[in-house]
Amino acid sequence: MPTAAALALLAALVPVVSAGLSTPIDLPLERWPRIFAALAAGGVTMGMLGTALAYLANPKAALPLATNLIYLPLAYAGGMWMPPQLLPKVVQDLSPYLPTRQWMELVWPAVQGSDWDPEHALALAGFAVAFALLATSAQRRDTIMR
Repeated sequence: MPTAAALALLAALVPVVSAGLSTPIDLPLERWPRIFAALAAGGVTMGMLGTALAYLANPKAALPLATNLIYLPLAYAGGMWMPPQLLPKVVQDLSPYLPTRQWMELVWPAVQGSDWDPEHALALAGFAVAFALLATSAQRRDTIMR
């Protein structure tokens, strides 16, 4: 997880630096730690989901499964690409129950400088624990099958 977190941080810095070099960034410096904390919280949660998928799927299927069937739909329905109110009604109804939506409910206030709602942090933590338990269970199953 620390390696994944470091790589995720580097990946997040690339668009930030690119944006800073090409456009003026009007974001106060004191917001950046909250933004990175929110990104890290979601990164840990999604990392746990990825770890579980790595144990549950065969190596050739894990990446396409994680990217195309899990991450992309979660990113879309969770509102990572557009505000949830712009999503189709059925997706809007489902969105609050997704880990990516809970993640975005931490990121948006961090960027805007508004207060976090502890409910979203707790929900994201719940997803992280659930995915960690799933990963642990899948790892044990994988170890037994060897």
